[in-house]
Amino acid sequence: MLTPTKLVGDLLDVKTNLLLEIAAKRTKSVDKYVWIQTNICKEAIVDPEFQRVWSDFYRLNTTRISKDQKQIFYTIFAEYWDGEMNYETLITKLIEVRGSVESSFSSKIQHSKFPTLPIIDSEVAKVLGWKLPREQASTKAKMIDLTISMVDRLNTFYANCFEKDGWYEISSEFDAILGVDGFQYTEVKKIDILLWQRNSIKNN
Repeated sequence: MLTPTKLVGDLLDVKTNLLLEIAAKRTKSVDKYVWIQTNICKEAIVDPEFQRVWSDFYRLNTTRISKDQKQIFYTIFAEYWDGEMNYETLITKLIEVRGSVESSFSSKIQHSKFPTLPIIDSEVAKVLGWKLPREQASTKAKMIDLTISMVDRLNTFYANCFEKDGWYEISSEFDAILGVDGFQYTEVKKIDILLWQRNSIKNN
């Protein structure tokens, strides 16, 4: 099992290469994230241009989702953004979109509102050696529970990473290479971006 100490040590060894790889393609990745987080509001969420960028960045467009289903998705997204809906309710309501538990997309919506909270992503799970909720659950109720617990588990794991020797150096170099004036990445988003890129490089 990958520990926070081992993960930070690994990232420390390859941080410059990872960050330069990300920087080379930033217009297709981190720049879109910055745009999303800078522009997000209730009105933006129902705007076609915002939906286009969000869907592209978070890979909603790569799923089999119809135009009508996407409309339901963003309606729920806007309700979550503007109200007091908790995460469990968000996950449950998103079942209306395609009839399935949206572990990853629910966490991406939650992160869009609360960027200090982690995202469930298959690429990140591969690096960590963790199973996704869909790989363990036999019922929707169980998958909802596993989705909530995985976000909590990631939150705790990342918090431990941020306390390790070497993380400050990684974080500082991230800002030096990918920083944007007037915008501050959360530590959670930094490690999420690095882990996604780490698995992408391993697969090439």
